[in-house]
Amino acid sequence: MAYRSLRGMALAGSMLAGFALGPGALAQGDVAAIPGDAAGARVIGEALVTGTDGLRQDVAEGLRLLEQAAAGGDVAARASLGKMLLDGIVVPADPARAVALLDAAAAAGDARARRVLANALLWGGPVPADPARARTLLTAAAEAGDVEAMRVLGDNLVGGWVLERDAVEGRAWLDRAIAAGDVEARIALGGFLLYGIGLDPDPEAALVQFEAAAEAGNGAGLESYGEWLMWNRRGPSRAEAYLRRAAEMG
Repeated sequence: MAYRSLRGMALAGSMLAGFALGPGALAQGDVAAIPGDAAGARVIGEALVTGTDGLRQDVAEGLRLLEQAAAGGDVAARASLGKMLLDGIVVPADPARAVALLDAAAAAGDARARRVLANALLWGGPVPADPARARTLLTAAAEAGDVEAMRVLGDNLVGGWVLERDAVEGRAWLDRAIAAGDVEARIALGGFLLYGIGLDPDPEAALVQFEAAAEAGNGAGLESYGEWLMWNRRGPSRAEAYLRRAAEMG
């Protein structure tokens, strides 16, 4: 089967060499997929499943290529396929196989697989909950630089939602996620500071985080701050102003 793909590069040489392809690498033009190249099969498979990078969506063919890539030893393909089977959105859910694929990818050092599996184990549902293992996996992913893992770990350690509370370590992970540009980490930290959950209450410090998040396009913190002002009778006009700003941001 031919695929429109892989603009501006010698596809055969690059893919056979196992080079990773970044966003936007797929474009117009017909190029045959290269049999046996696991990384190339994964890139094209992911694009076919999602219908991105210039390819018309073809879930069945995309999954076939992802299966080919996973069988060929591509760790990222195992992580992608495992997440799809865990989510059950584009394919029927298969939690047992999802965990097996994610376990294999996590053991090979894939930070995303560690985070995805940790999220499932943290809360349970499709798989039995295992908070202790979830923390181990999240820590490994965060230490490897996965920013979402930093936020999830920090949020749980400060909030004590599932993991035993450790506000000092949790705050450190949230700060690292914020330094890496994660806006949702700012919202989480702001909420803890606003309501005094795990940390000493500091509404002004919370507002600093919320304003920074708003500058990045996320108004959820401003909404929380406006509601806090309203319920604590800290000034209806201020509350209305923050709530209006949040609403205007959508």
